[in-house]
Amino acid sequence: MTLRQDLIVRSARSWIGTPYVHQSATKGAGCDCLGLLRGIWREVVGAEPEMIPAYSKDWSEPQGEERLWQAASRHLRPKGF
Repeated sequence: MTLRQDLIVRSARSWIGTPYVHQSATKGAGCDCLGLLRGIWREVVGAEPEMIPAYSKDWSEPQGEERLWQAASRHLRPKGF
């Protein structure tokens, strides 16, 4: 495991015990799935690349606009590229 990978794993493990709180990203106080990733990113990399828009608990966007998917596609590449 590289030093960076080890840092990511240690950071993730330090969030164990943090309760689920929708749209939150605060270690020890609460986070959701995305909040966990955001918190680890801040600890390992630094500032987040952009603000996260509000999102529903079930991830469905009633207006048909997939804002989180659009944001992710600006920073991630499809597997295999």
